Amino acid sequence: MLKIYDTLGKLVFYEKNRDLTQNSQINLALPKGLYFLKVNIGNKVIAKKLIIK
Repeated sequence: MLKIYDTLGKLVFYEKNRDLTQNSQINLALPKGLYFLKVNIGNKVIAKKLIIK
């Protein structure tokens, strides 16, 4: 499961069924700024900052 939130905590992108075992590209139509990426893999959660320039 892949989720992207803006700085206000609003969910701006969600994808449930993505194969995260391969490198993949996501085409986002989001304005420039800071976002937060949250990835759920099994019972692990990975959170990262995402900067769109």
